[in-house]
Amino acid sequence: MPWTIGYQAAPDPELLDDFMCIVGRALCIASCFEAKCSYILNVFKLTDAITDGASTDAVRALMRSLSKDNMLGKAIRGIAAASDVPAEQFRILDAARESRNFLAHHAAAIGPIHAATGEKLRASILALVPHVTNLARADNMASAWEYEISEKEPAPQLIRAAYENMVLNWVFGDHMSYVESEDGAGVAGDSGDRDE
Repeated sequence: MPWTIGYQAAPDPELLDDFMCIVGRALCIASCFEAKCSYILNVFKLTDAITDGASTDAVRALMRSLSKDNMLGKAIRGIAAASDVPAEQFRILDAARESRNFLAHHAAAIGPIHAATGEKLRASILALVPHVTNLARADNMASAWEYEISEKEPAPQLIRAAYENMVLNWVFGDHMSYVESEDGAGVAGDSGDRDE
């Protein structure tokens, strides 16, 4: 059946609803991470212009031209170039970019709803774990940078230490015990998707 939704019901509608909620929460983390990267890049651009002695009119023109929708790959490369991000932090950001691409392009591609069995949905949930982990790690880093930019003080260590687990628990909710029992946590490798 070529249609995603048809006349046949999902075999496990409750798990299907949970899966769609998990994907939505993961996309929320991915979208917020992307917005933070764009914001940080724009701050760096403004800071560079002011440091380089740009006139008030030039700074105002730059502010009007700054994009709130920098593509994630471009924003990450811009942040790395503007701030001498260490190689390990760049790898964390880039892994999150790949994971964001996986979420945007593949996470919910489960085929026809009537064929979304519990086994298939549980496998799809486990496939999300490394990507959500990558995003949590990078979002934690970007959140700390954004906090330090706006508050002019170090980011609170308490939330930085707990954040990755907070994200995993929020995204996977009641399915976290299943995820942990299946040893689904880890770092995603190359998703094969190079979109930015």
